[in-house]
Amino acid sequence: MISGFDGQGPDHSSARIERFLQLCNDDGDALPGESAREKAEVAAAYSALSSSSKSGSIDRRRAAQLLESLGMPGDAGAELLFEAVGGNGNGGGSGDDDEASKKKMKGNSGSFSLDEASWSAAMRRYLRRHAEARANLFVVSPSTPAQLFHVLRRQLNRPFAKPLVVAAPKRLHVHGPATSALSDFGSGSRWHRVIADGDPLSDNTRHRSRHPVTGESFLLPDDQVRRVLLCSGQIYYSLSAARRARKVRDVALVRLEQLSPFPYDAVAAAVGKYPNADVVWAQEEPKNQGAWRFVQSRGNTALRELLNGNGKGSGGGEKEKEKNDSTTTPPPPRTLRFIGRPPSGTTATASLVIHREELLAIIDAALATELRPTGAEGLER
Repeated sequence: MISGFDGQGPDHSSARIERFLQLCNDDGDALPGESAREKAEVAAAYSALSSSSKSGSIDRRRAAQLLESLGMPGDAGAELLFEAVGGNGNGGGSGDDDEASKKKMKGNSGSFSLDEASWSAAMRRYLRRHAEARANLFVVSPSTPAQLFHVLRRQLNRPFAKPLVVAAPKRLHVHGPATSALSDFGSGSRWHRVIADGDPLSDNTRHRSRHPVTGESFLLPDDQVRRVLLCSGQIYYSLSAARRARKVRDVALVRLEQLSPFPYDAVAAAVGKYPNADVVWAQEEPKNQGAWRFVQSRGNTALRELLNGNGKGSGGGEKEKEKNDSTTTPPPPRTLRFIGRPPSGTTATASLVIHREELLAIIDAALATELRPTGAEGLER
């Protein structure tokens, strides 16, 4: 348990989160299943499995047996193979035809083979759905009591064992706004990798997202939000309090509760709600410390690969990608930008006055109308 790691104060701990994030074994420049290493593994598996076949392909039954040996039930494996060979359940053919094809794959009737393209598509889906089971380390930063409860509960009950690093700054143990409703611990509640602004199931400040009398939303409509601030840990409460005090209604806050394995899909879904907003990572730590270097490549990968031209999340599906490519050329993807302290060789200022001044400059830059340097050089890049 790290305590006081993320800009807690002028003399905070040197147990920095980047020391753990640098040990994670994923490729931040590609989605799960798309990295060069994983593509090489998929190609090698296809070569080995198809070498004994006269047709040079992989029989469906053999592929299903392999998926079952990897822990996928028969129905789930059949569904994955069905998607890999081009079934979509609502396009191409009728729904009845799709259901009949699925039944053939689940049973012993019918036979087909997987060529290399279909095999690669199936394995990409498998690797993406099971990315957490393949990760070597989990790094989380729970910002509410309920989130801390659920991440420890998940650690005890999940079917695979992985090391867990919980980055829990001391301030949140006693910080008044860092509370959770009893319902957040009850039936139907769970761990959330990302907490979006005003989410009814995960945001512990959701009771402030609407006016108590009129019911009007604090945030402007989604298409009028000009900035999405991604952050993690205690800085959320500083940004949230300043945003409300200054009546800034066009800036959304999104908390990354799980840093590794990186929640590509959840980040894309949270950011995709705001098609006209720029995307910024805000942290208290200096630029060469904290989670920025880890989040930068992975956040940009999520924005590039999982958001289509109008900013809405497409889920990264191959069919959606082909559809977008065949109609219009989408605009360049949004790029994740940084707001925080400038690079430093030390973990803290050793001066409470300087620490508070720098924190205020970070908040000012995060909520400013234009993204521009404020205060010390490097607070915004």
